[in-house]
Amino acid sequence: MTNATSSCTQITLQPISVAAAKTNGKGPGKIIPRLSPSKAQFNLELSLNPGQKSNEDELPQRFPAWLSEGNVQAFDVRQPQALYAAWDVFRSSKPACLLHTPLIAHLVSKWTPEYLSSAFGGVQKVEVLCAEERSSAYLDHDSEKNIYGSFYHVREPKTRRLPMTVPEFVGCLTSWSSKKLLLKAEVMHGAEGGVMAEPDKDLGQQLRSDLQTAVDWQWLKDAQQIYKWGSVSSVSLEMGSRNGLQPARYNRRDRLLAQVSGRRRILLIAPDHAHHGMYPFAWHHTYDGYAMPDLDSPDREAWPKLGTVRGLSLVLQPGQLLFIPAYWFAHVQDMDQATTTLVFTFSMGLRLQSQAALGLAVSRLIEERVGLAEGMADVRKWLLIIGYDDEENWLDIGTVKGYKRVVMCQEVREEIRTVLGEQTCIKDFLLAMCDDRLQPTPWLNKDFREPLYLTDKVLQLPDTRSDEDIRYPELFRHRIEAAH
Repeated sequence: MTNATSSCTQITLQPISVAAAKTNGKGPGKIIPRLSPSKAQFNLELSLNPGQKSNEDELPQRFPAWLSEGNVQAFDVRQPQALYAAWDVFRSSKPACLLHTPLIAHLVSKWTPEYLSSAFGGVQKVEVLCAEERSSAYLDHDSEKNIYGSFYHVREPKTRRLPMTVPEFVGCLTSWSSKKLLLKAEVMHGAEGGVMAEPDKDLGQQLRSDLQTAVDWQWLKDAQQIYKWGSVSSVSLEMGSRNGLQPARYNRRDRLLAQVSGRRRILLIAPDHAHHGMYPFAWHHTYDGYAMPDLDSPDREAWPKLGTVRGLSLVLQPGQLLFIPAYWFAHVQDMDQATTTLVFTFSMGLRLQSQAALGLAVSRLIEERVGLAEGMADVRKWLLIIGYDDEENWLDIGTVKGYKRVVMCQEVREEIRTVLGEQTCIKDFLLAMCDDRLQPTPWLNKDFREPLYLTDKVLQLPDTRSDEDIRYPELFRHRIEAAH
């Protein structure tokens, strides 16, 4: 396997040639190249960024080597050939790293923790995820889905949310040794009818100015046209502790990670493995979107198909961009203290989704639909019934409830055929969704005990009965009645 600590390697691109690049001078980075066929191949050599840490300072990667079958392809966008080579990769719904782009070039040396602390100011509160040093993993939970006593209830989520100002966060980031911290703050939101997003109104003037002028929005507009990305729906700032881990999780939107400072080691896994090795949590689960297996310390006996999973890895350096297609799992490790990343999230564009991504998307809709009709605890049961075409043994069509169930079963089948095609085997699809999924997750509560749960400890009351009371329980009952 190629060493995952090298973010850029020599790569061979597919046969393609480009006519002379054409620029219009209306903003930095505006290039309108033109395709032309060619029989020639070329090699594009990419070198590591200056100032990259030596191997002595490297952190061990937080996933086993066998999970990565190679590096994410990287392209120097200063070369017109690379622009179109990257387009071929994006068109096939795969990730790619873009080098030497002007998108955040002005922020790389400017946005230090101290600068951001001052630019944010000490008024606005942001959400900070806090994890124990022992695990150093941030599992962000959906509190609206974590219903007390429900089928998937997690009594005590592993990661806590702390409201802090950015100056407080920066201070804790440097002084706390037993905790890992990750700041996640949405700093811009999509603007209707335009490519450029609008800064959050509560941000300081200095930060608003940086986001509007130091980010090369013209380059991003050109990239959106070339690569068929959607409009920007949000821009988030992430800053975290050294060796902090965001476990494998997929997002339902295309994302562009722009590395401002520090390095990130990232493992990307295609949605093809979603129900064939990654075992994502159910739609109704508070950890919806995460993979159930712990890739940091994988248990292949508990998750037998995990051994077939393979992904792509890279180390993202400052100034570089990483495009992550929708529904790809991203397993992210921050390699330096105060690693800072701008995350651009796109709405649905003209880029076609892969069949596997559509499959994961429709599986979410099905889980939600069946859960609303039958309850989250019975989703697995009804998917198996539909998969085996056995609903006639489980319903009475002469009742209103029975009729509604018939409609639900038919809608599930039609949803699969409409999205994935008539040739899709519905049985195989639904059985894969149910494989070691849609069941309680008791291991998430194994170290937690709460007195309110009667199953935690049996309440023992002293036996005050005499021998006579024990021999004649009827007499004992009359004594209790007499006392009341």
